Amino acid sequence: MPSRTSVIAAIAAVVVIGMAVALIPRTPSVMLVADTAVPVYDIASADPAVRRVIDTIDIGQSVVVVGCTDLKHYLVPEVSLRDGRRGHVIEGDFTSGVPTAR
Repeated sequence: MPSRTSVIAAIAAVVVIGMAVALIPRTPSVMLVADTAVPVYDIASADPAVRRVIDTIDIGQSVVVVGCTDLKHYLVPEVSLRDGRRGHVIEGDFTSGVPTAR
């Protein structure tokens, strides 16, 4: 049976490791900001006949980019929408970048 001192030391180690992990700076997410109303599609396809609009990003609204799909001629950002769904931005005027602290 472990001694009381070793149990306390183990608990202290877990707390210190947890605090260290919580304080590690995280890489900020890449954001997409709509310069015009930007349609968001259900799938990343160059063929308009197979995709459908599931939402629109309004002017000035920002969404988090969660992935990217390679369509040979260009990359299509996959974004996380307000309601938790994911969609693809194939066309429209937008700016992307990493948000900065103000």
